[in-house]
Amino acid sequence: MDDGGLLEFDMPEDLPLFNADPGLLERALANLVATALRYSPAAPPPTLAARSVRPPAQIEVLAHGPGVPHAHLPPLVAPLPPPGCS
Repeated sequence: MDDGGLLEFDMPEDLPLFNADPGLLERALANLVATALRYSPAAPPPTLAARSVRPPAQIEVLAHGPGVPHAHLPPLVAPLPPPGCS
């Protein structure tokens, strides 16, 4: 498995706008997508999907691989540090 690859998108054209911290949303999605690409086979590619639900939106990264090895889970599920902190 490698870090590069394709990503499919499944988002309706009429997805409503919603309030979110753009920086935190970008960081969270980038981490989820990178992990999905790293631990998924090339086919079928992972999918970034969004739906209009209540609250206003649901965003998912769907991967089709065997999953992340158990030993690699702790850092992946740890909360993200605030922007600017290492």
